[in-house]
Amino acid sequence: MAVRRLIPTPVDYKDHRKLEYPTLGDMVDALVKKEGGSSTEWDALVTKRAAVKTKWPTDNSGPV
Repeated sequence: MAVRRLIPTPVDYKDHRKLEYPTLGDMVDALVKKEGGSSTEWDALVTKRAAVKTKWPTDNSGPV
């Protein structure tokens, strides 16, 4: 029996970024905690997002 891939193979930088960006749930959770006074998780997500954008540039030359 063949195994079917549930997530399509990434084609361009947008697809790669979508797979590596933090989830929406993680972002909401970090934002709520930031509003409560702790920005540690939010800062980590911002850093991770910037790293993904650097790894997968818009000219499709990634990964860098």
